[in-house]
Amino acid sequence: MSESVDPDEVTPDESSEGSSEQAAASSEQVAESGESAAESSEPSEPMEEAGIREEIAVSGAAPAWSARRSHVEGIRCQDEAGHPWLDALAGRASAVGLGCEAIGDAVRQTADAYLGDASAMSEIVDDEQLEIASAFQQMLESTGNANSISADSFLLFPDADLAIEAMITFARKRNSETSYRTIAIAGSDHGRTALCRSISGQPQLHQGFGPMVAGFDHVKPNDLKVLESAIDESTAAVLISPVDFSDSARPIDGDYLGGVRRVCDQRDLMLLIDESRLCFGATGACFSYSSLSDIPVDGIVVAGGLFAGLPGGMLIASQRLTGRPIMQSANYPMQRNVVLAMLGELSRLGLPLSVSDLAQTFAVAIAEAIAGFEFIRDIHATGLTIGIETDLAAAEIVSVAARNGLRIEPAGETSVRLQPPLSLSSEDGDSLLGLLLETMRAMEQQSAELST
Repeated sequence: MSESVDPDEVTPDESSEGSSEQAAASSEQVAESGESAAESSEPSEPMEEAGIREEIAVSGAAPAWSARRSHVEGIRCQDEAGHPWLDALAGRASAVGLGCEAIGDAVRQTADAYLGDASAMSEIVDDEQLEIASAFQQMLESTGNANSISADSFLLFPDADLAIEAMITFARKRNSETSYRTIAIAGSDHGRTALCRSISGQPQLHQGFGPMVAGFDHVKPNDLKVLESAIDESTAAVLISPVDFSDSARPIDGDYLGGVRRVCDQRDLMLLIDESRLCFGATGACFSYSSLSDIPVDGIVVAGGLFAGLPGGMLIASQRLTGRPIMQSANYPMQRNVVLAMLGELSRLGLPLSVSDLAQTFAVAIAEAIAGFEFIRDIHATGLTIGIETDLAAAEIVSVAARNGLRIEPAGETSVRLQPPLSLSSEDGDSLLGLLLETMRAMEQQSAELST
């Protein structure tokens, strides 16, 4: 599900039922979060949902997230100073929320056995371990996503950037004598390695690094004619992120995606999708792009929500891209076992199928809660990936939210985003909405004081 919710079309007085990638996360923290699930879900001090806690230090866009956290459950946690937080980006770390006991068990059991060789440098090889492939195939079939991709290959990597690099490498090697170029979208962000910076369509990711890796072009989104004019005999692939985090978390146009698929078929190009920073299952389907356009793709990288805050990335690909079916997961037992536990929990909870109604209800509830603020411009909802477009500086909104004990992130210069987990409870949703409303009230008051 993807929709743009116009705050002006709802009234703030109507009642509604409210229903991350963890920075500096470690396996120890993840294991502790499993233990914390058995504890009370209430933080040790009451969550202050009215007013701004001035005593919390705020620095930059990610305040206090390098601190050790405890009492983790759902979207609730506590920093080492004892301050309670609501993490509105918790879905990017864990699709089933923080403090999942099954995930903690997977981390502990792996740590007791074999963590893998983090220093190993090896080529992509088929290890013939089928657990990951089987779990993903079952999930794709149960959610009606079996036609989204001919899932012949499943390759696990210790980092999402490496998964993206592998996807691009396969595309370049497919017809290496003639075709090597990849067309990406202007404004896109695909990671921080040299290759991923080169793929990204943001000039600031290129500045200061000297010549970028050759073979990448960038076109503006949602213009099929511009894309077609950029294709020549050296083009191998088109890479798209379905949600633009640099532009209010705005989803790409579904008709455009369908048109790109047709062009790729006509020109024998690979259509590649990067969902590494989107929460797996956040739209009620396994992949967010499939809620925008019912088309098959040749390769997709997923990461958000699957690794419980650990680094990791998964490339799911067709044999058309990889040349033959490849299964790769043996080198990374920690990531493999965490992903298997995550997929098991999603299945046990009936997720992601049941997310669609929750996502729509939550997006409408946000629109209703903040509709009365003049500086709100629009809300973009792609399932539970929600961008709030404003007239104010995003960094300031994030800072004020942090003083309220709410974690959000910028989505461009004047927009912020939320990525709650698929298992967002009604209580947690109401608390999140309350803190978001208090943040917007504080921004309104601050803007009024500056204008006088």
